[in-house]
Amino acid sequence: MVSSIKNQKTKFRNAITVFALLSLFSLSGCAIFATLARVVPKIVPAVYPGLKGKDVAVMVWADRAISIDWPAMSIDITATTQKKLLAAQTTDKPDELEGTTFPVTAQSMARFQMDHPEAEVMPITQVAPIVGVKRLIYVEITNFQTRSDLAVNTDLYRGQITANLKVVEFENGKAKIAYEESKITALFPKKGPSDGVLNLGDAKTYVGTVDAFTTKLALKFFKHEEDREVGE
Repeated sequence: MVSSIKNQKTKFRNAITVFALLSLFSLSGCAIFATLARVVPKIVPAVYPGLKGKDVAVMVWADRAISIDWPAMSIDITATTQKKLLAAQTTDKPDELEGTTFPVTAQSMARFQMDHPEAEVMPITQVAPIVGVKRLIYVEITNFQTRSDLAVNTDLYRGQITANLKVVEFENGKAKIAYEESKITALFPKKGPSDGVLNLGDAKTYVGTVDAFTTKLALKFFKHEEDREVGE
């Protein structure tokens, strides 16, 4: 879960920070700044902060070929994204999620999509009013794979999800796309050989990739800390 992971990281980071600050006395110039850059977290604002006080639903559409091979993907991403937003709301209490509710379960959304196949070809701004929430997080999964394109060994695994995101606002009887982002990509394992990890397996790769993607997706909706990459 997002919150438990962050709490563990915070405790570890605090210990490292104390060590690093003590070490600064033996450093100078660029070395000091380099050390600080490694231990001081990066604060990342929400890319869309408009969920506060709103009823929100998550809807996931997957390319038909993906749905055939991985039929549970849409409901898994819907449920996990919502679960991580609720966990952050309860534990971290970010201002962006204050008063936010999630009245539509993943199961109800899956049933809605089955009962309304026409929704796939409708503009998403027409779908949101039917769902009946003020904010609709709409995710289009355009690519999923458990093996890297670089892998020549079939026992090497590296998951990848690529998706598009739209957030629909429905207010005063009118719906509009308030935020849009294309080609959001998550990898599992995030770091490691580009051609993959030996004998990880399709099932474990699927679970890890969905987890990595939903964490990345949930974090877009509230301010949070991230570890700095090399050079930042």
